[in-house]
Amino acid sequence: MNGEWKAPMIDNPDYKGEWKLKQIENPNYKGPWIYPEIDNLEEKKRRDLEAKENEDNKNNENDEDADEEEHTHSDNDEHDEL
Repeated sequence: MNGEWKAPMIDNPDYKGEWKLKQIENPNYKGPWIYPEIDNLEEKKRRDLEAKENEDNKNNENDEDADEEEHTHSDNDEHDEL
């Protein structure tokens, strides 16, 4: 066993060339499994909450702008009467 390596004396065609894994055929094989993308429910809840908060903030800003316009119009009306 010890010493220089010697090539085998008997030819074995199964062990010549590039090694490939032997596989058993499977008639039920449908190809590689592609997993479905599933939303992270916690992330979805967070995004929905942020969207709602942003919408509420925009509505509040629009209400404030409308209130300011009413005040400026009423101020101008008073000056016109004088």
